[in-house]
Amino acid sequence: MNCHKVQKRLSKSFDRGLKPPDRVHRHIAHCPECTRFWRDLTVLESAIQALPRAAAPGDLTARILAATRESQRSRPAIPRPAWVAALAIVLALVGGLWYGSRLEAPPTTETQTVIAEAFSGNVPGSLWEFESIDNNSQ
Repeated sequence: MNCHKVQKRLSKSFDRGLKPPDRVHRHIAHCPECTRFWRDLTVLESAIQALPRAAAPGDLTARILAATRESQRSRPAIPRPAWVAALAIVLALVGGLWYGSRLEAPPTTETQTVIAEAFSGNVPGSLWEFESIDNNSQ
């Protein structure tokens, strides 16, 4: 393991209150930098544990609940146009999916080839027909 990974795992272990894995301990035993990091974390944890515990005020829960109720009353409901827009989007998607499922499959290349051969140059009113009419009239 490299030092970066070891120090990251040590920090996670301390944050979660867990014991680091054995392979981390094996790395620490041979790495002076990680040994210092481990010692610093241990000192920091001890200092945090030694801090006096602050007691919460007795009415803290009641104040939090009152503030929560007040913020819920003062918060406006979602405006109607937002609901209408969301409904319109959903309906458009559903309608598009429904309409798309009703469409016929596109013609195959074989069908396209047969159609192209049948109409190539023989379409009444085509460009070739107009050219021959123009040439004959002159």
